Amino acid sequence: MKLLFCITALGHGKGGHFFSLRTIVETLSADHDVMVVNLGRSLSPVVAEGKYPLKYIPYHGWDYLVATAKFASLVRAFHPDVVHAFDVPAFGVARAVVKAPIKLALTQCGGPNPRKYYPAAQDLILFSQENFDFFSRHKRWRGAHLALVPNRVQPVQGDVDRVEKLRQKHALGQEKIILRISRICRHYQSSCAQGINLVAKLAAEGMAVRLLLLGVVQSPEVKADLQALIASRQAENLVIWEDDKSFTDNAAELLPLADAVIGSGRGFMEAASMNKLLLAISAAGDYPIGVTEANFAEVFATNCSPRSQVSNYAEEANLKWIASALQGVATVNSRQWFDAYFSAERVRVLYPEFYRACTPRRRDCLDTFCNALYAAWGFK
Repeated sequence: MKLLFCITALGHGKGGHFFSLRTIVETLSADHDVMVVNLGRSLSPVVAEGKYPLKYIPYHGWDYLVATAKFASLVRAFHPDVVHAFDVPAFGVARAVVKAPIKLALTQCGGPNPRKYYPAAQDLILFSQENFDFFSRHKRWRGAHLALVPNRVQPVQGDVDRVEKLRQKHALGQEKIILRISRICRHYQSSCAQGINLVAKLAAEGMAVRLLLLGVVQSPEVKADLQALIASRQAENLVIWEDDKSFTDNAAELLPLADAVIGSGRGFMEAASMNKLLLAISAAGDYPIGVTEANFAEVFATNCSPRSQVSNYAEEANLKWIASALQGVATVNSRQWFDAYFSAERVRVLYPEFYRACTPRRRDCLDTFCNALYAAWGFK
């Protein structure tokens, strides 16, 4: 098949769905003729690193017609069997161009269920059970072709040299290391705060443990808030900040350093590929959730996101389980979840199956117009 993928970069272009697209396209390129079109204000550095043909079309919202005309030219030249958009603005451009017999698909890359406008896509891939259930029940997508295909990642290969450099830089010894790879910003503040609370609690109970916060500081205000929390928990010697580019670039390669990983989305899945002890971000609690055989399905339902909630949650029991797991008393095989749900290898089967079941649909002119307006508004 000839597959054309499109995605929109409105900001830094480093969000999780850019990595998702890159992994999926590279995997499919082994069997199919692929191309990626990056629309938006800039070329995503994540997408740009991929091993596939790539085109960039400037798009700022107000130039919708110009961007659409350029996209149409690429479609005519490439002659795809399927055009697959990875966000709503890109879908808004693609649907104005694509006509039968070309098939048109959209992926909802996790996140909360939409509360406002969302296009009436008839062939839709959902990353999470949460999203799949929402679209399946909603009358707007009654009769639509929906598929639950969780996000996919490649297994992580650790970088032994960088791991050792990081270990030496912070004089790490035999203490247990809890790792959170994350930009330091308001969106991820709660995950860092939960990690701080956890190491303070474990240290107070006599465990030698430290939290490594690995990521670029995008919000000095958030870092200040976290530092205040650290001071209030008397955890100054328990938390390591690391934002050096030599470590934050391809940070997943440093996963071998960790005894446990506080993960969400791709970070959760990459840690599973290394069979790490996984800690999910709690939607409402003060501590991360230790992921077990009993609660994995509930964490997985929200794409392993910060919206995770588990039934019959008991804080004290959760903390005891995490402590026992860090000490090797309680064990869990997270690699099994990677192999079953997260490995990119399954893309080679699942995506062609989805595309074959897609049917070229008649264009919905009214919703296409609404999609264009929504896409343009999103650039403001």
